[in-house]
Amino acid sequence: PFGGISTNLLYDAATAVNLGLEIPLGRRWALSAQFIFPWWTWNGGSNAFQLNHGNLGVRRWFNPTPYEGWYLSGILGGGRFDIEPSKTGWRGREFLAGVGGGCSIPLSKSWNLDLGLDIGAIYTTLDQYQELDGGVRAVTQADRSLLLIAPTDLHITLIYLFYPW
Repeated sequence: PFGGISTNLLYDAATAVNLGLEIPLGRRWALSAQFIFPWWTWNGGSNAFQLNHGNLGVRRWFNPTPYEGWYLSGILGGGRFDIEPSKTGWRGREFLAGVGGGCSIPLSKSWNLDLGLDIGAIYTTLDQYQELDGGVRAVTQADRSLLLIAPTDLHITLIYLFYPW
């Protein structure tokens, strides 16, 4: 295949709009890019689920044909977020790096189901704020940082593969 486009069904279930690109780099290697970009507000703009995040990844396939069977993976990513489920919210930036693996299962000639997990480090800087009357935000804790060792990518991805014919 020439590559493909994908969507992570787990993010879709959480209304986190996402799009991925898959590009083969030879017989056993592939490059992936994923963009996650929900930017939702509700309740007159006083609640938010906003995320702009991108990942770049590389995969090393055990099968000579990419997009079939098991692979090892690594990703780097980063973005910004604003999460406000009630009157308290958090906004900031995040960066991640992880390694892992997965398996790609052909469903038909052009469709695959890809299951994978990467574990690594997530670093975030954030401000906590309170929503006041009139949409004004008052920062209650500024410049906090956090480093987590956790899953950096968990996916059940549906991929559409492009073929030359």
